[in-house]
Amino acid sequence: MSTNPFDSFDSAYMASLNNAYRAAEAKGGGSFLLPEGKYQTIVSAFSLKPSRIFNDELTLNLGFEVLEGEHKGKTVYKYYSIIPEGLDLLKTDMTRLNIDLEDDIRKLGEMKTAEQIIDQVVDITIKHKKKKNGEGVYQNVYIDRSLGKVQPPFDNFKEVDDDQLPFD
Repeated sequence: MSTNPFDSFDSAYMASLNNAYRAAEAKGGGSFLLPEGKYQTIVSAFSLKPSRIFNDELTLNLGFEVLEGEHKGKTVYKYYSIIPEGLDLLKTDMTRLNIDLEDDIRKLGEMKTAEQIIDQVVDITIKHKKKKNGEGVYQNVYIDRSLGKVQPPFDNFKEVDDDQLPFD
């Protein structure tokens, strides 16, 4: 049984998503409300699942944990609706994360893609926008660039002799 969320869509819809993704341009350009500004973060969450609001739509959620400063440890989230009209932004951010979906949006649903995204150190910018009803603000998260994957620390690395290994 396939675990790729895109498998639930018919081939015509998948073709339209792939065509829209191919044509999209990568452009420049429970969460915690952070002050506007630039933050160095690590991608700590990746989720691709059906939308809670719209049928026949998937949502990609990325979590960014702040690595430094007063807000260290706080996580902000960025949400993408996987619809043809929203693929320019998705493609822009995938490009900034050095993720090549090879013009096949289904690759976003593969475990390999999630593994490539999780643990990337990413510079983000937070901007606020007032809600139309005037009550509160939206927190917009913009990916500026990826600094690559976190390398595991080797502070406790100890060299051992062959006779200390538990196997022959």
